[in-house]
Amino acid sequence: MNTQNSYLASKPHYEILDGLRGVAAVMVVAFHLLEAHSGGNPIDAAKYQFLILAAIAALTLLADSLIMVMAYRKCFTADDQYNPITG
Repeated sequence: MNTQNSYLASKPHYEILDGLRGVAAVMVVAFHLLEAHSGGNPIDAAKYQFLILAAIAALTLLADSLIMVMAYRKCFTADDQYNPITG
């Protein structure tokens, strides 16, 4: 437990990200409240939400793929030999 606390203490904390998370949370709540009271067809709303879900899933897949490529390049040499990370 102590090693986890010291690890977290060594990481930088960006307060702007906390603010952005708060803004995003308020925007999500506002979007759903306004969507529910817009008087539109619920089927159209469900289709739109599915489209948004699919877009988020596709972007997550893309981001994860980029992370894996960057990690692979950092951990392996050009000859596909493991290159241990020191320090």
